[in-house]
Amino acid sequence: MRPSWQELHGLVPYIFRVRQGCVLAPALFRIAIDWIMSMCADKAGVNVRQSLFTDIDYADDAVLFAENDAQWTSILESFDVAANTMGLHTSWAKTKIQNVTSGPSLPSCHIRTSS
Repeated sequence: MRPSWQELHGLVPYIFRVRQGCVLAPALFRIAIDWIMSMCADKAGVNVRQSLFTDIDYADDAVLFAENDAQWTSILESFDVAANTMGLHTSWAKTKIQNVTSGPSLPSCHIRTSS
């Protein structure tokens, strides 16, 4: 079982906040994004041969993979809950769902947000 962010938070005491432009900022953000993605990894993913691909993330953009459209609501809700525990918020206006197969376009997806 994965430890919660609150359990890990108390292990590293901090006094100062990281300022924009600080060399630590990208590394700390990367750790936060990796943790958020790991909270979705058990629900997300597509199999290609013997490999499971769950996500791609770059800077502040993320791509989550799912085998079928029935998984999207659960995956996106998990992502939103994990992001909110870190004080991050999902921009639903910028969120896109894309079908990369030859099947029909995906129906709309309604997410219950925690914010």
